[in-house]
Amino acid sequence: MTTKFTQRIPFPHQSIGPFISCVRNYFNDYVVPFKFTVTGTYQKAIQLIEQRKQNINLTRVGSLTPILVFTPTLTEPVPNVDFNWKYSNLHPYQVKWNQRPLIRYDDNILSIITRRMSGNVDFKIFCDSPMEAHDIYLDTIDAFRGLNKIMGLPRMTQYLVISNEIRLYEDDRKLSNNYKAIRWEDTTLDNTYFPGINKEKFYVPIRMIPPIMMTSLSDASVFYGGGDLPDYALQGTITFELEVPVLYTLETQAIIKHIDMDLHVSFGPNVLDFYQQEDKITSKLSCVEVFDTEGNTELKIIRVLDTYEVEIDVSNMLLEYPYIIPDIPWVVDKDNTLVYIGSELQIHWEADNNSIIMISGPIFENTTFDLRVLHYKSYR
Repeated sequence: MTTKFTQRIPFPHQSIGPFISCVRNYFNDYVVPFKFTVTGTYQKAIQLIEQRKQNINLTRVGSLTPILVFTPTLTEPVPNVDFNWKYSNLHPYQVKWNQRPLIRYDDNILSIITRRMSGNVDFKIFCDSPMEAHDIYLDTIDAFRGLNKIMGLPRMTQYLVISNEIRLYEDDRKLSNNYKAIRWEDTTLDNTYFPGINKEKFYVPIRMIPPIMMTSLSDASVFYGGGDLPDYALQGTITFELEVPVLYTLETQAIIKHIDMDLHVSFGPNVLDFYQQEDKITSKLSCVEVFDTEGNTELKIIRVLDTYEVEIDVSNMLLEYPYIIPDIPWVVDKDNTLVYIGSELQIHWEADNNSIIMISGPIFENTTFDLRVLHYKSYR
């Protein structure tokens, strides 16, 4: 007897944040490197900009501009691909006839259904002078190939990040240990496995590079007065389409009432085919999630160049922050170094030439622990 089971994926909004971060990175890489970026409403952006202007360190780094403000919104499902099998209360099990199942394993057929959503990103760029505004205007036109031109984000691919196993519960006790596990290593997904640096996960590519299009770009400068913000500005709108994972469907011989499976979406460099080639260099590549300066997660495929480990002894004291780790055998910066305590990636640190300054972290008292520093090269 075959059981058919459909379940919504929790927190589908997790697809949106990484995508917006990806678009923001595109602006920084292909337009200009902005000194300050804000993702949120216009009012929130003003509040954060004014707070940043009060930073006593601002005078050492120069002007706060150019500033990029993002305000993303979802609009509606894309009508041309909004099929009946993309809804849990219509015909979700038809998915296996329309796309390749994620896994086939011991008479289990698991598919993940995505819904293509459209949306807008309204952006505003604050500049320090009319000349800077004109330069950024032309750079933006070039980066998006003009107005109303559909393009995919270059070298970027959408990935499903999946935990090591699916847990199938045959009763309602979701928190119990009474479950049947499907492990990815035993399925058809073994060729999409990445050995992570601190965790082992599966990164499954969605074969769709999200299309984006700039539909407007205009001068938004204030010539007859203004507020505290810079008077020279640009404003525009980008439209996008994004595949958002929304449903699991499972056909199985087990009688189940609940599926427990960790899944979220990230974006990474489009080097999956390169990684899977039988080449000596592939054995040195790893996939890892890192944090940017604003605390957003980003999926990177990297090559580890060097490892530095140090044992920190606080056996007779309480570890106090900031804590300095000197004599790192390379010049450290945020774009080439990862710091781990145990298996936990640390994000609250600063670089100072060959030293790392731990601003905050786990509290240790009367013990010793290992701190690991990785030197890496990123493939974007």
